[in-house]
Amino acid sequence: MRTAAMGQKTWAKFFHKGLIVRMLALMLAAGIPASAAWGQAYPSRTVRIIVSYPPGGPSDLISRVIAQKLTDALGQTFLIDNRGGGNGVIGNEIVVRAPAEGYTLLHGSTSLASNNNLFFKLPYDASKDLVPITLTATTPYFLVINAALPINNVKDLIAYAKTKPGQVNFASAGNGAGTHLAGEMFAVETGTKLVHVPYKGTGPAVTDLISGHVQLMFVGLPAIIQHVKTGRLRLLAVADPKRSPLMPELPTVAEGGVPGFESSAWFGLFGPAGMPREARNRIAAAVAKIMQSREVQEQITSMGAVSAWNTPEQFEAYFKEESARYVNLFKTTHIKVD
Repeated sequence: MRTAAMGQKTWAKFFHKGLIVRMLALMLAAGIPASAAWGQAYPSRTVRIIVSYPPGGPSDLISRVIAQKLTDALGQTFLIDNRGGGNGVIGNEIVVRAPAEGYTLLHGSTSLASNNNLFFKLPYDASKDLVPITLTATTPYFLVINAALPINNVKDLIAYAKTKPGQVNFASAGNGAGTHLAGEMFAVETGTKLVHVPYKGTGPAVTDLISGHVQLMFVGLPAIIQHVKTGRLRLLAVADPKRSPLMPELPTVAEGGVPGFESSAWFGLFGPAGMPREARNRIAAAVAKIMQSREVQEQITSMGAVSAWNTPEQFEAYFKEESARYVNLFKTTHIKVD
């Protein structure tokens, strides 16, 4: 009797589970979000945003503005969790391995598009294991030189480098950093032979640029603007398709004689593969509204960046384009990092 009763309970348990699954399937087919079936709207608890770099950098600062505004807009806490290391690999992997519920997000950057082809081995594939949600900001790279050089524009620099093949050095924040890849792109597209000198961070690189140990660098404006004002460094151009609102009087690299040249850092929110479409759309819509706020735009500009936003579909297309661009660069330069 007891065995029979237990069998009936077990059967009933699975029957009800099957019924729930069928109900959920019918609701999804009718366009009703799965979260509604459980009586919950996303987000219903704290959302963690992983930043794959230490505190104080642009990715961290921008993410904190967004997290606070998302907390206000969506009624749940958005918490920043810095997990730096490995050119972003450590923090990225945390999000890749997280449950695909939308409660662990990544504030990622340009390195997501480049790392897939830059490193010999990665514990994930960003194009498959992460889903784009929305851009949040872009930081154009600025082409800057030591002020002692007899150069006043991009054309002068190209001519100068061609007369000294293998003798003109460019600094970067490290092997594989965006500042490194920008310099490599410039060398390829101008037909110049520049020598890459990697540093452990932007600060040491700028210090040696000022002292003349290296001649040029592609870098974000905040790291160099004070040295430009004091006359120790000279800005030549911005590596963006359009002139930067941060310095509208400065020409683009394209205007200086390198058609189509573009190199900038970008930042955006990603989730683990399989994150519900409803959650992605809700975050993207909230960020779009946040980024159109004058207050937020001024905050982002003060960090040397430009606020940005788009839909998950638009960001996905943009991410594919960026990844393809780096594939072509690495085929030409054969850059790899162990």
